[in-house]
Amino acid sequence: GTNPQATLMMLGRYVGLRMQEERKP
Repeated sequence: GTNPQATLMMLGRYVGLRMQEERKP
């Protein structure tokens, strides 16, 4: 089955990386 915690961690990591990339000048 799918682990909700793992999904949340992956999603948070993905969003965090996207935000960091957007912040770059």
